[in-house]
Formats: sequence, structure tokens, C-alpha cells
Amino acid sequence: MSVDGFTDAQLASFTALSDVMCAGYHAAVSAGVKQGDTVAVVGDGAVGLSAVLAAKLLGAGRIIALSRHTDRQAKEFGATDIVTECGDEAVTAVLRLTDGAGVDAALECVGTDQPIETAAGIVRASGMIGAVGVPLYEKFEYKTLFGNKGGVAPARHYIPELLQHVLDRTINLGRVFDHSTDLDHVADAYAAMDEVRAIKSLLTVSSTTVLPAPAVWCVAHQADGLFPLGEEGPSRVPAHRPASPNATRRRQRRCPR
Repeated sequence: MSVDGFTDAQLASFTALSDVMCAGYHAAVSAGVKQGDTVAVVGDGAVGLSAVLAAKLLGAGRIIALSRHTDRQAKEFGATDIVTECGDEAVTAVLRLTDGAGVDAALECVGTDQPIETAAGIVRASGMIGAVGVPLYEKFEYKTLFGNKGGVAPARHYIPELLQHVLDRTINLGRVFDHSTDLDHVADAYAAMDEVRAIKSLLTVSSTTVLPAPAVWCVAHQADGLFPLGEEGPSRVPAHRPASPNATRRRQRRCPR
């Protein structure tokens, strides 16, 4: 199947490009990943797997994925090594793999205390940590680090560069979507991600679907909300909506999902 000459795989890649891929790429760019580097990626969600792909794209020679879910097959995204432990055990495992030196760059793609502590424990002296998104650190203090960059990804800056790779089919970003459903089952899509049954859910809209105004809605799992995309750009709806129980549960998670 294709739409305007694009395959389903490319359409899925375009969707991932507008969200998780830019976040993962920002982690790698912020950490200064370059040709031949040894890189570790903490977290195996959609952003973490995108960071693995980004590190490969930037020429990393060795990519260690800290992935507790072997079914997510981080090696298919470009990882050369898999570490399934978390916390202190993960730090020990990565240091063992690097002969005690640590990695040149650690990409923290979870946003909670233990993952950033792990990143700090595995990066070598004078190395760099790329931590992306809006973190939910409760105890970790940045002042313990000298080399840390990241934050919210400037997606519009990265999209033109990454888009060409999608059009050339040199990267397949759409593989992060391992669950697909329609607008009538949005709750199921969220549940699949929250229960770690899916990496990322993709909503498909048929040509006969009637959408409320504004015409296009984007579901962003990590932000716990719906963002209407209108003429003035995205805005949170509603501004007064209380945090969901799932948001609290995610803050309490210790190991990367």
C-alpha cells in the first residue's frame, strides 16, 4: 500500500521523525557522538531505540544498549552490545565491557533518577552525557556532573537533515511502532505503552474518519495529554487538566523501561 508514492513504512518513519527520532538524535548530538566513539544508551523505549539509531548514523564504533527487554531487539537498530542489568549492576557490566574506562558518550533517554545516575557512572572521564526531554529527577543533582547537555529536542532543526535519510531509505524509523490501532481505541494504545506491551503505538486514520476541530490531533504518550495542532501551532488541552495516575507511576520507576 502507498499514499502519494510513499509506502506504509515510509509514512510510519515520517511520523517517528516528527517526534521520537529527533529526541534520540538530540541526545546523540548533545553528547557529541562522533566517528568511532563508544556510546551507551540508557533506556530502550522509542526514544532510546532512536538514540541507538542516531549513534549509528553519526558513526559510533560501538553502541551498548542498556535494554531490559530483549524482545525489543536493540541490535536491529544498531546496538553492538546489550546490557540487561540496571542500577549498579549495569554500571559494573558496562565498565567490564570497556575495560574499566567507561564510554565516550552516554545517552540518557528515560528521565528518572536511576537512569541518569547510571549514565554518570558509565561515562569516562571528560566524556559527555546527552540527557533529553523534560526530566523527572527527584534526587539527582546536575552539579555532580561537568559534562551534561540535552533538554527538549529542536525537532524543526533536525528534520530536514534526517528526512533525506528516510527518503533515501537509509534508516527505517517506523520500526519503533509495534502496535497499531484506530482512533476508537486510543485508550488501548496508551494502555499498551503504559503496560510495556508496546514500544510505541501508531494511530491510523481512515479517509472516512470525521475529526473534531481542530482537524488534526497528535497523541503524545510521554506528555500525558492531547495536543491540538491548529493554525497557531500546538497547545496543551486543557491547561488545568490534573496529572494522571500514570504520570506518578512513571516518576516512581527505577529501571528504564
